[in-house]
Amino acid sequence: MRNNAFITDLLLKRRSSSLYRIALIGVQLSLLVITIDAASPVDSLTIFRGSKGLWAQQGRDNDSGFSVVKLGTKNDVPLNGDFDGDGYIDPAIWRSSTASALIWKTSEAVVVEIAFEIASKIFAGKAVSADLDGDGKSDLTLFDPETGNWHVLFAKSGFSQETSLTFCWGQMGDVPVPADHDGDGRADFAVFRPSEQSWHIFESRSQRSLSIVFPAKTGEYLVPADYNGDGRADIAVFGKGYWRILYSTSGKTEAFVFGQASAIPVPADYDGDGETDFAVWNEGTWYFYESSKPGLSAVRFGEPGDVPITLRQVRKIE
Repeated sequence: MRNNAFITDLLLKRRSSSLYRIALIGVQLSLLVITIDAASPVDSLTIFRGSKGLWAQQGRDNDSGFSVVKLGTKNDVPLNGDFDGDGYIDPAIWRSSTASALIWKTSEAVVVEIAFEIASKIFAGKAVSADLDGDGKSDLTLFDPETGNWHVLFAKSGFSQETSLTFCWGQMGDVPVPADHDGDGRADFAVFRPSEQSWHIFESRSQRSLSIVFPAKTGEYLVPADYNGDGRADIAVFGKGYWRILYSTSGKTEAFVFGQASAIPVPADYDGDGETDFAVWNEGTWYFYESSKPGLSAVRFGEPGDVPITLRQVRKIE
């Protein structure tokens, strides 16, 4: 075997009662793509393995198709977005060294590089993707933690600098967590302010601002999403297996335990009923509590060290 060859055992897949090891074998290519069938975008699971620069996606039932894309390195920050509007998570990374993003568009099977024509001082951890204009595609955003400025490149214009938007919403130390809190189909600019334990939301429909106190500690995750199917994102926090939700319509709160202390939240609508399901990932295993059929289910996909990816905002407070 040539010296520049690599063999990566990516994951274990179970089909019926048999267990298969899938090996990816190839040479040092800038891009490797393997697709077997196609998983449904509703219930698909996605991981990023930074140590190998690999993205993998499969269906939740273990019998549906899966795909693997080589994109990124261990120094890159994975992004969670559907940049072409086909319903699938597109493998994408933010590279702070070049102030640019690399996106693999699943619908077109091409990689696009998007460079921001702004100062490279923007920190890697503040790259955000969200559908800010309601066209069904994730837009690429950089949040400047020093000024509170959001720099947006819109997917519908091909991420052109000519149609870019700069919007000031936030201040030093804020954490960006855009979500559709007013139910108009567009993600609203929103930040969590650790110094005040408060959420600050600018609603795109009414153009009004909201400030809501709902605490989150360092090490916990901000996970706003529509958990009751009313079309509006709810404020939510996950930490050490404990979920806390503030429902946007009723103003009621809910708290419960679901997940291990070391788990990472991966909320998404896995059953396709319009409600975000509570889910966590822990050392390679996904655990689900579906809204349409309450009860625990689990799927093994990935291994310790991988990064699970969901289209919902999942932001850890550092």
